[in-house]
Amino acid sequence: MNLSDLAYRVGRKIGMTDSTTIALLYEWADARHQMICEDAPWKDLLSLYTHAVSASQSTLILRPQVDRIVGAKYDTTNLLPVDQVFLFLTDPGIWDRVGRAARITEQPSIGTRVLPTSEKVSLVSTSSADTTQKVSLVGELAGEEMRETLTLSGTSAVQSANSYDLLYICSKETTAGNVAVTGVTTAAALVTLRSDETSRQHCRLRFLETPQDAISVVILGKRRAPRLLQPSDTPAIRGIDRCLEAFLLADAYEWQRQTEDALDKRAEATALLAQLKTTEVFQAANIQQLVPYDSESPGEMPYDGGGMGKTYF
Repeated sequence: MNLSDLAYRVGRKIGMTDSTTIALLYEWADARHQMICEDAPWKDLLSLYTHAVSASQSTLILRPQVDRIVGAKYDTTNLLPVDQVFLFLTDPGIWDRVGRAARITEQPSIGTRVLPTSEKVSLVSTSSADTTQKVSLVGELAGEEMRETLTLSGTSAVQSANSYDLLYICSKETTAGNVAVTGVTTAAALVTLRSDETSRQHCRLRFLETPQDAISVVILGKRRAPRLLQPSDTPAIRGIDRCLEAFLLADAYEWQRQTEDALDKRAEATALLAQLKTTEVFQAANIQQLVPYDSESPGEMPYDGGGMGKTYF
């Protein structure tokens, strides 16, 4: 079911299919879809990403579509996630050592794919209509917090007043065109925000120890939930339709001040979400397990409980 089908189905149930109501249902459906996607590590949102890491490169910035790091490895080495507070207390020297990386720790996400190099940044839109939209920058320079708000000037570049070596947030209002952010000194492309995007966040991980050789790291990551914005857009998770419809009906009833109906429908939606999680776990492909069995001994083969598939030899 696409977004248009979902909105009109709910609209018919509440007896309102005018354009204003449908637009509200679109907005609520997108918000509920985001909520459900963030609620669990759904298989439909897991992907593998390969990154080349140079020798002595201590930090890796991931692609913007990666919302969570589920696992990481290179060659046959599993990179074990560890708590950086614990390491600071137990092995502070590991932050300075160079060797064979065996652990990773997540660092705060940032708003750019590439770090600025203690430089000012330039912002420019691809549309001449973007002359009033604001862009907020929050970052650091040599450990000092820097923040400012800039106003776009269409296709003419606008330069920040501050220099940055780290941008935690680069957020904008909805624009007619895409907005490119580049370093003024290096001209490095830091991030490009699409017209419908307000910001991007990039996960970062720190290798412990810092790799002494170049490596190829494979990340198992959970993708960010795709937005439901266009009538033809469809949910990212299989089997989510009934759950999403129930949540959307609950929002519609709440909007109409039908409190009891909203509570009942929200309870139904929550139960459907719990069922969806159970289905996600127990409808996985059978895992074959080899179990030794002495065929010369009397008696039947051991009972496996009817769950995991087993092969006896």
